[in-house]
Amino acid sequence: MYLTARVFLQRGSPTQAESMAQAALALTNSPLWSIYCLTLLCQVYDKLSEPEQKKQTEQQLQKLLSSLDPEELFHTFPEDAAIPEEDIQLLQLSLVLNPLYNSMQ
Repeated sequence: MYLTARVFLQRGSPTQAESMAQAALALTNSPLWSIYCLTLLCQVYDKLSEPEQKKQTEQQLQKLLSSLDPEELFHTFPEDAAIPEEDIQLLQLSLVLNPLYNSMQ
């Protein structure tokens, strides 16, 4: 759904992209995919000239990013070496963003 939403946006159909991105966001339990969907929705609302919805989505994204704790994420990983690439990307993202967010407070 996320990739379909991106295609809709790139092909000039932001309304369809919005509905697909919202559906993808509703179905995901992954923080990383939520970040992707929220970022895409910000782009969609920019194209649709909907500043209030873009602002709300940015706030939701900022809240999600600020809630990422690298220590907490690390302790949720499996014991063995079968760590999914998505989890590694999320940990890397939180390691970069956490200091940035803390410096803004």
